[in-house]
This record gives sequence, C-alpha cells and structure tokens, in this order.
Amino acid sequence: TTPRSCAHFRSVSHQGPLTGGSTTLIVWSARYSNEGEPVVQRVAIIGAGTMGRNIALAFAMAHREVQLVDVSEESLQGAQSRIAAAIAAIAGANPVEAVLQRLSYTTSIAEAASQADLVIECVPEDLPLKREIWRALGSTARADAVLATNTSSFDVAIFAALVPNPERVLGLHWFNPAHLVPGVAIVGAPETPA
Repeated sequence: TTPRSCAHFRSVSHQGPLTGGSTTLIVWSARYSNEGEPVVQRVAIIGAGTMGRNIALAFAMAHREVQLVDVSEESLQGAQSRIAAAIAAIAGANPVEAVLQRLSYTTSIAEAASQADLVIECVPEDLPLKREIWRALGSTARADAVLATNTSSFDVAIFAALVPNPERVLGLHWFNPAHLVPGVAIVGAPETPA
C-alpha cells in the first residue's frame, strides 16, 4: 500500500448538526475509495486528556468512527463522561446518540492503531513517554495510516524517525477546545511532502 502524505490534507468547514455552525476539521482531500468515500473513516486518538477527548469529539461530530485510547479504564470513563457533558452543553435538547455511537474506548494502542486511517498522539508533553508511544505506533499502525502528533513542544522529526515511512508523519496542533475552535496547525516532518 502507498503511504499517505501531508500533501493530501486540507482544512474544510463542516456544518455541524450539534453546533448550528461550522467546525473546521482536517480531512483527507486527495484520495478516495472506489465508492467515492473519503479514505479517512477511522481515527485513533492516543491520550484521553483534554486535547485528546476534544479532538475525538471533533472527529465524531464530523461523522468519523473514533477510538480513544488511554492507559486506564478510569481515564477512559472520565473522558467518556466529559465528552457526553460537552455534547449536552452544545446540543441542548438535540439528539446526540449518533455522535456518541461513533466513539469507542480502549486501553490497547495496538487495537486502535491497527484499524485506523489516521492516528493522532495526544499524550502529555513528556518526551520519553511520547517516544514509547511512537515506537508502538511504528509496529502496530497500518503501513498506509497517517500518523500525527498534537505536540506543542517537540519537533515532529523526532517522531518521524521512530516509524517506518516517515513521510506519513505530521504535526496536527489543534487549538483548544478542539471541538469548538476551527483551527489546526499542520506541520510536516522533513520527509513529509509539502
């Protein structure tokens, strides 16, 4: 399979049924399946903290299947409760079950990464931890999956060096709260095509 590259991403506005307004998301613009559907259908988010859970919610609101990963069931239960509260605050009386059904939760990086078209690492800004996660992604993510980091502190090249096909690695730095603020900075690694 051909690895994807940063050149295939662009930001678009998505009219959200929950917000009554639009949400800007990164979408896969250049490659489509034979059925005309965007290639990025399944997203794995590694890290269920503030940014991870809000990015997961943004993708679920954009009709993508999302698997949120964290180290403990307790962390995932907390994220699930906060996501439900965020949706309720946005939607009011509007039905939100469809958004919630697009979200699933796991403690297994391998399970989530092996099924995802796009994997976004959102763990704390701890370089040894991030390196551990990226090594795991290098051995478990599909060869054609785009791998991204939400880091605000480290050079994306550090992570690209830890995985096969480094041209598929990029930084996707979301503004907070990710499910409401329509802004994402896209940063490529040295190997990432422009």
